[in-house]
Amino acid sequence: MNKIDKKIIPVIAAVFLVLVIALIAILTLKHSKEPEVTTTSAPTTTAAPVTTVPVTTLPATDGLLGEYVVNLKAGVSLNVRAEPSTASIILISKSGGDKVNIDRISDDGKWGHIVISGTDDGGWLHLDYLSRPWETSATTTAAATSTAPAA
Repeated sequence: MNKIDKKIIPVIAAVFLVLVIALIAILTLKHSKEPEVTTTSAPTTTAAPVTTVPVTTLPATDGLLGEYVVNLKAGVSLNVRAEPSTASIILISKSGGDKVNIDRISDDGKWGHIVISGTDDGGWLHLDYLSRPWETSATTTAAATSTAPAA
């Protein structure tokens, strides 16, 4: 071997060693790498703006509508008024024991509206003086024992 061949052998060996180390490093990195996770998100949509409407809480009236009996002694009458107020004019009177059908309740929950034939708007009775037909007659209230005209 000549002098050039002797000088090239260590260079070739060094290059070979570097290549082997690089190959080991590449293979090691390739196998130790965490698998990549690709996530896709669902497309987003923009909701239409929401308009807030103020709500007034009214008394629950669903169970208050329907048939009632005027809960007063015989001979005592209950005033039916044009508006749900004791200051309102009296349209007619109902006697104790008369049946009425409440179709609306006042905003304060104290008055019931009835239809009166011959009127456009009907009239209002105070609910304290009414009872349901299925309530026993033994149940008495201050209204039932009153002798003065009611509401």
